[in-house]
Amino acid sequence: MLSFEVTGRVTALQTATGNHGKPNWLFYSLFASAVLTIGLTEFRPVLGGIGNLSDSLFLAAFLVWLVFSVKRIDGDTMERAWQPIRDLEPLVWGGIALSVGGAIASVSSEEPELSWIITAKYFITFCVWLPWVTFVLGRYLSLRRMHLLYIVALGSVALATLADLTVHTRFGVWLVTAPPKMLFEDLLRLRYGGPTGHPTSLGYLSAIGFLLSLPFLTKRSTRVASLLTALALLVFGGALLASGSRAALLGGILGWVTFAFFGPRGGMRRLVLAGATCLIALTAVSRIGALRRFVPVDPLARLQESLRPRRDFEADWSRKRDLQSAQVVLTHDPITGYGMDNVGTSPAQPIGFDLHNTVLQSWVAGGILAGLGTAWLYVAVLMAGWRALRDGDPRTLSLFTACVAFVTMDMFHPHLYVRFKWFVAALLIAAIREAGAHAARADIAPPAV
Repeated sequence: MLSFEVTGRVTALQTATGNHGKPNWLFYSLFASAVLTIGLTEFRPVLGGIGNLSDSLFLAAFLVWLVFSVKRIDGDTMERAWQPIRDLEPLVWGGIALSVGGAIASVSSEEPELSWIITAKYFITFCVWLPWVTFVLGRYLSLRRMHLLYIVALGSVALATLADLTVHTRFGVWLVTAPPKMLFEDLLRLRYGGPTGHPTSLGYLSAIGFLLSLPFLTKRSTRVASLLTALALLVFGGALLASGSRAALLGGILGWVTFAFFGPRGGMRRLVLAGATCLIALTAVSRIGALRRFVPVDPLARLQESLRPRRDFEADWSRKRDLQSAQVVLTHDPITGYGMDNVGTSPAQPIGFDLHNTVLQSWVAGGILAGLGTAWLYVAVLMAGWRALRDGDPRTLSLFTACVAFVTMDMFHPHLYVRFKWFVAALLIAAIREAGAHAARADIAPPAV
């Protein structure tokens, strides 16, 4: 059953990390640093190819949490912690199916060592990291602070990208361990990845950041707050355009429509105004010569190109051929898969092609179990968010729309592992749990005398 129940009890984690649920300062610092660097997907100064800087910091935070938990845990705290762990079953089962499928496929893989490494990486991400992050958020780490910190982290990457384009900084080189060789050509075509190292990753990040900023636009606030929100939307919108990702643009538009449809009635006018402001800003940059010289190509023309169907676009024909090849290999063996070394976009994949659909690629790589596990992860997150729409909380709604956007993008790209998008899912489920806990406390509160 796809549901995330709520428990208001003090968990083992709270007991293990300090009195009254206050976080241990070392754990808090490591976790906050991991969130701040979560957008630097290709900055790998510590673990190399195994993980980026954010992964290293999350690992350190997890080890600190584990040491404190093991030291102070007892039978009573274990019993209290069991229900919150059970609440995360929808996520864990998806990760288990994905991992088991990967393990079966690794046995017959042409690159078994690499396949086993990637399978272990997926198991750690979906069976350990994602449930753990969801478990700790909102329990003694302030969910609101982590939410804002996450937006700041994404905004910093988007702002660094625009700085590279306009004032010719080199964050796309400084914060990428192995910068792409065609970096200059990507800048000229406005298919730039910035500090993420890949245009598609930047598109994911920008679309998610844009959607998470929408609740600040729909509520009444001071002029300073409104100005900061408008700037954030322009920064994320500019970075989204710089990525040149059509899938990210589609995901962002779908998320925006979802927020407009289910969001506060009074906020529709501001949402329309925000969209019009972005178009006006693009037009101004395209038409005013003093602004136009700061960008390598006409941004308005680039937007029109992204929206126009391109039947002669070579990448689209290549993806169509890849789908036909996937049909052939799945017809030959739809059960066991061809090895997890066939995930991602590596040019050295044994099957010889990339599938730009995450579910299909998981099926080809890890067999039917991996394909079902991947689909289960998406369904679990979207079902949880859909059931939370009735609460009417703009923050939860924006998290849901961000999840809708990245699931949509994953139907056109093979980027299952990217952790900054799954952090949105963790925030969503933690926000649902926190809202349920508040409602439960309100129900059992004694009547006023």
